[in-house]
Amino acid sequence: MNKNKVFFSYSQLGTYSNCPQKYKLIYIDKINKPYDSIEAFMGKVVHEVLEWLYNDKIHCNFDKISKKYDEIWDDRWHDNIFIAEIKSKHDTKFFKRLGLECLRHYYRLNGESNIDYSNTIGVEKKIEFKIDSFYFKTVIDRIDEREGILSIHDYKTGKPKTLRMLKKDLQLFIYLKAVESTYNKSYKEITLNWHYLNEKNKDKQCIQIIKNVEDIYEHKKDLLNQVNQIVNAKKRNLFPAKESFLCNWCYFWD
Repeated sequence: MNKNKVFFSYSQLGTYSNCPQKYKLIYIDKINKPYDSIEAFMGKVVHEVLEWLYNDKIHCNFDKISKKYDEIWDDRWHDNIFIAEIKSKHDTKFFKRLGLECLRHYYRLNGESNIDYSNTIGVEKKIEFKIDSFYFKTVIDRIDEREGILSIHDYKTGKPKTLRMLKKDLQLFIYLKAVESTYNKSYKEITLNWHYLNEKNKDKQCIQIIKNVEDIYEHKKDLLNQVNQIVNAKKRNLFPAKESFLCNWCYFWD
C-alpha cells in the first residue's frame, strides 16, 4: 500500500456516520483499543471458518466444521471481549452457539458436504481502487465466476436488513467498483449477494441485488458526498460525538 495515499473504506464511512468523534479517535488520532464486542468476535470467527472452507475447498460433515469453529474460537479468544450491558442477559456460551448455528444454516442451505467451490475465484480478496480523486480499499468475502456472470458474496451474522435498505446500502456498491477495477474481463452481469447466516430459510438467507445504471449513479454521488463530509471535517477539525444506542458497543469510554 502506498503510504502517501489516503484510503477510505466502507467501515470508515460507517464509523463517521455513526459518530464523527469515534472516527477521529480511530482514523486520525490512531488510538487503538484492544477490545472486541462479543458480536464482532463471533462474526470474525464465523468468517474465518468460511474462509477456511472455501480456500481449502473442504468437503466434510458438520462435525468437522464445528470442531474447526471451536479451535478458532479458543485460539482467538482474549480477555478484552465484552458483552454490552444491553445484552447482559446473554452469556458467552449463547453467542458461541449463535455463531455455530449461523454456520449450520449456511452448511444446510448450500449443499452440506457437497458445497460447490468450482466457481470461486477469490476469498477474502483485498482490493485497492480509485473513484474520481479518492482512493478506497476493501476486503470481499468471496467472489465467484460462472458463465460470464461475476458474483460478489458478503456474509453477515447480524440482524438482516430489508430489501429497501439493502438497495440503498453502499457496501456492495463499493464491492462492485472494486471488482470492476480488478477484473478487466467484460461480464454479462455482476450480482451482489448478501448472506444473512442467522436465517434458516434460503430465500431470506441469501438476498441478491443487481445494480442498474441509475443505481450506480446515485450510489456514486452518495459515496463521494460522504467522503467530502469527512474531508471537510478534517479541514475544520470538527468531529462532534453523536450519542445513540450504538454507544452501548463503544469501547472508547475513557
